[in-house]
Amino acid sequence: MEDGKREVYMEEELQWINKVLSGNKQVYAQIINKYKDPLYATILRMTRNQQDAADLVQEAFIKVYHQLGKFDGKGSFSSWIYRVAINHCMDEFRKKRHKTIENEMR
Repeated sequence: MEDGKREVYMEEELQWINKVLSGNKQVYAQIINKYKDPLYATILRMTRNQQDAADLVQEAFIKVYHQLGKFDGKGSFSSWIYRVAINHCMDEFRKKRHKTIENEMR
């Protein structure tokens, strides 16, 4: 993507974020619609389970919503969304592994 187009795109994303932070839930629905399928594909590759991937995507979007004010605009919004979602997945994998180890020790 050319630098000029990238700047316009990033400015548009910042406008979306500001609208959501101002209470516009319809704009957040647009964000979800834009990113849900590629995010699902990424998480499905990580989990190899459709239901787990769907659940994790939904949870990730809730987390993104609550952390939206922390987006600093230094990088792309899409990269930030992916990072929040992947970090959430890794946290869930660690929790699951920890529970498995605890159950094996009983």
